[in-house]
Amino acid sequence: MTRYLLDSPLNVRELDVDLRENQLAGQFPSEWAPVATSFLTEVLAGTATVDVV
Repeated sequence: MTRYLLDSPLNVRELDVDLRENQLAGQFPSEWAPVATSFLTEVLAGTATVDVV
């Protein structure tokens, strides 16, 4: 996922918008790992930090 984040920032933003909208509407797939709404909001604002190992 790291390369995708670095190489395709516009696609990541679109994905983030969709995920956040689905999550806020209660339509986030239950089989997926949970993602904090605050993180998705920070990604949209450009303030999120991600540790890369």
